[in-house]
Amino acid sequence: MLTNDGGKTWQKPATPVLGFRSAVTYINSKTLVATGTSGTDISTDGGQNWKHISDKSFNAVQKAKKGKQVILAGEKGSVYQLVF
Repeated sequence: MLTNDGGKTWQKPATPVLGFRSAVTYINSKTLVATGTSGTDISTDGGQNWKHISDKSFNAVQKAKKGKQVILAGEKGSVYQLVF
């Protein structure tokens, strides 16, 4: 779901994520990554349209404060770096 007014109103994306997502992070002002136990999706238009990029199970995603590194954490302590 998307909001432009701090959560007062919400809109559905045109193309939603493919399944449950437990974490989402901004890579830049238009690019977002969402991940969860059923995979990972990416949006390059501010969350309006999502593309499924992986079926691998993750629980968290975070972009580094400096630079472009994006880390995903999953089951049994697995840690992956998203490269794009």
